Amino acid sequence: MSGWNEILRYSRLFLDHVDLYSEERNYKLEFAKGAKVARQQLMNGQQQWFETLRREISKTNLVNQYFMMALIRASTEKPDALRTAVLEFWADPVSPAKLDKLEKNLRTLNPERLSAGGAIGFGALLLMAVYPTEYVPFRARRTAEFIRLLGREPLKSSAPASARYVQVLDTLDELLEHSQSAGLPIQDRLDAQGLMWTLTNSDPDSTWPREEAQAFRIWRGDKNSSGPTYARGPGKSPATETAAWKILEPGLLGSVSPIDGQTPTWTETASSSLLQTRESQDAADAGGFLNRLEVQLAESSNDVYLLAAEMTYLQCIALSNIGSVKKAERINTILSWSPEGPAELPHDLKEALETPGSFHGGMGFNMHIAAHIGWLLRFVKHIRSLSQTELDAALTSPWEWMNLTAAVPDDVPAIRYAIDYLVWPNYLQPIVAKEDRKKIRDAFVHLLGGARGNTELDIAQDLYDIRQIHDGESGQYTEWYGEPYKSQWQNFAGTVRKAWLVRQAQAGNPMAETWQAEGIVTLPAQTPGQDIIGQDFETVLAAVKDVYGHINLADQKDKAKELHRFASQMDDGDLVIAPWEEVLLVGTIDSEAYVGDFHGNKLCRAVDWHPDAVPNADLPDPLPRLLGEPGGIVDVTEALLAIDTWRKRSITNNGENPDSSGGGTLTPRLDVMPQLKNASDELATKLYVERPDLQEMIDLLRTRRQIVLYGPPGTGKTFIGKHLARYLAGTEHAEHVQIVQFHPSYSYEDFFEGFRPSAPANGQVGFELQPGPLRRLAKLASQPGNEDKPFFLLIDEMNRGNLAKVFGELYFLLEYRKDSIRLQYSPDEEFTLPPNLFIIGTMNTADRSIAMVDAAIRRRFAFVELHPQDGMVKDVLGRFLAANGRPALAADLLDALNEELGSDKRDLAVGPSYFMKDDALDAPGLRRVWKYELLPLLEEYHFGELDREQVHERFSLDALLLGMDRSLDELQFLDDVDAD
Repeated sequence: MSGWNEILRYSRLFLDHVDLYSEERNYKLEFAKGAKVARQQLMNGQQQWFETLRREISKTNLVNQYFMMALIRASTEKPDALRTAVLEFWADPVSPAKLDKLEKNLRTLNPERLSAGGAIGFGALLLMAVYPTEYVPFRARRTAEFIRLLGREPLKSSAPASARYVQVLDTLDELLEHSQSAGLPIQDRLDAQGLMWTLTNSDPDSTWPREEAQAFRIWRGDKNSSGPTYARGPGKSPATETAAWKILEPGLLGSVSPIDGQTPTWTETASSSLLQTRESQDAADAGGFLNRLEVQLAESSNDVYLLAAEMTYLQCIALSNIGSVKKAERINTILSWSPEGPAELPHDLKEALETPGSFHGGMGFNMHIAAHIGWLLRFVKHIRSLSQTELDAALTSPWEWMNLTAAVPDDVPAIRYAIDYLVWPNYLQPIVAKEDRKKIRDAFVHLLGGARGNTELDIAQDLYDIRQIHDGESGQYTEWYGEPYKSQWQNFAGTVRKAWLVRQAQAGNPMAETWQAEGIVTLPAQTPGQDIIGQDFETVLAAVKDVYGHINLADQKDKAKELHRFASQMDDGDLVIAPWEEVLLVGTIDSEAYVGDFHGNKLCRAVDWHPDAVPNADLPDPLPRLLGEPGGIVDVTEALLAIDTWRKRSITNNGENPDSSGGGTLTPRLDVMPQLKNASDELATKLYVERPDLQEMIDLLRTRRQIVLYGPPGTGKTFIGKHLARYLAGTEHAEHVQIVQFHPSYSYEDFFEGFRPSAPANGQVGFELQPGPLRRLAKLASQPGNEDKPFFLLIDEMNRGNLAKVFGELYFLLEYRKDSIRLQYSPDEEFTLPPNLFIIGTMNTADRSIAMVDAAIRRRFAFVELHPQDGMVKDVLGRFLAANGRPALAADLLDALNEELGSDKRDLAVGPSYFMKDDALDAPGLRRVWKYELLPLLEEYHFGELDREQVHERFSLDALLLGMDRSLDELQFLDDVDAD
């Protein structure tokens, strides 16, 4: 009965403010009347039966739009088969038993789109034409959700259609019986079905109590629709986390205490009362805390006693350094003081105190109990001050939750971190020492390629990502306070490790054997070595100019860069690699720079070289590109993850155990690549195309990373490209999609980077190198933490620009994504297109034939044609019209127009977009589109071939209608019906 209890409870709340007659019942009965007319027409052999039925269905939301579009197509392509299927079903006697045969017949018409669930829904509407209150609408997802709310499992989609529908009818009969017993105004199955849909699809309005609205959403299993969905747990200690949540959840929702099951405790009144009487000084020990608390609670009401017990429970439940006896003693002592008699901790909460806990609180969690309780009370007050929207956001995202707790006045970080963990154990880890959180993050952040930043939110997100990497490798929860991890982060120097490539052929001498024998790495330096160690770049450059005055400035800067990197930027623990013949030497820097004398090399660092060189065959990206970069010292930190993983894998493959050089780092993932999600039915419906066509486009992006959508005007190239990019990037990452439009004067400087006038300084106008949209987006895509997220650049009207001029040397990177190039305005910098940057171009074939596009561009992009007579765009207008309940006249006119244009004008065909707007759906609007948009376009197409009169005579709206034997009255008739 428990499932029905919740359903009746929330039904009563909805029915207090929802009129089922006006919102659910009436329109369904109106539909049944119209469907009855369609049935009579079919029985009488009248051809308009389907148009009547389609029109009635289009006024409702009772059939899946995709199913309806496929049904409309079947009515034109296979009208006799559809007519036979429906006629058999509607023939007397009409009953759900015929659903199995109907589903089978419909699936033969279009097995991909006419789904089993859709067939049941369509059959249910046919049943309503005969028995409108006995047989009710069916939508597979909603009915399955309702059945699950009862703690049952709906029949699988493979079950017979009749059995699935009868399961729903039986469930509605139960709902009807329970509702009538509870005094709810539900009179038949149709009312019960309306109530079911209300419960599964409607949201509480402002009249609901806030705690009830939140509890309803949780009971129904609502997800956060505006961003990613997060699973709360489990974390390190599931038993501890579950017990804490039994206190936290009702408190956050403003419900009753789990201790007595009847008293709301997390109220502004109770928390303020205890705060006002609480001593501000911390207790010296647990006994002192309880003595003081007893005095403070004197003459308080029962809710305040219960609240104090709950706060104490949350303060100690996760501690591993306090035994279960001590924990229970504290809480039971507080409950024994209650003015309504001693309360007892429920068995499950008491049992949870015996779990080992999640973290060692040290002396702080014993000495500062009072301060922790004070923060928890301010936390409760803060919760009660929030709007429902603010609380909902925090309960659906761990990162929003952190913002919530950080806003509690008079912060006490240790207990705040503990509560963060208990609310979001899968994301926020049980690390309650602020300094430890940053140390652990910094010690292992190289696994991510760098830190997000140093805010508490940045550190928490980095810690989560780091733990995900290691948990994925070991399959176990990472314990940072256990070995081998504790010694690593505790001894960490506080800087992020880097990786360097050092050329071993120096001043004509091969140094590899000397380096390995002596345990060093060296660099030639004619400058006074001691004077440049630890100095900034400008100091090193000045020293180089003194010694290397005979070489040009660019070479001086290159030399200074090498010396500065070796003498000042390298650090203990950094990784160093050295190419040598067919292998790479790999080691770890083990000293500061110092001055030595080895074959004329002056600057030295001690290195712990691994005893075995690693074969350099099949190097992981991006090592091949970095090894080709010029210079004696190259910063290859971006390949740190690849080097670590590849080195350990190579050593293991040679029969050895991986060494611990480089700090014994965790095994990272080799490459971080964005995973483009598959196309959804919802996206296809939104774009009025077939899902497999969208999926093929996504597959091309996965393999090629660069595609061009090309076709005549009005085929939706920009529309589809823009929505596809935003779908793949995610609605929460709108900034990951950038749009630019090419035109004849667009240049490399506009697109990538170029010099622009800067603000006058000292009366002189200067120029600054400014990045263009591609450079800015590439920088964003390359930032740490973004490697697994896709970024999209949409280039509209791509073939209107001079592509060779706009792309310049970027042509090379479009084909060789793993390589880098030197830029014409930034010659000192290596640039590469990040692998998570995707490019979608659009080309209008009416402006310039694709055959004339530069062959180099054609080789670098996959070309996807969008043409109104072929492929994914062919039936777009028909789907759009069907979805809006309009006849197919405009689609038929478009087909006739393009056929009249002929195959020799294929690149100039007219697309459906001209008709996919509200002002083109009626007869006057269609005439305006034809007169002011299409005829001028057609005159331009035929300039020099046909004069204006000939164009109008051949392509006017009336001429095409005459040739089709059709009339705009079709639109007018439908408008009159809709108006009625």
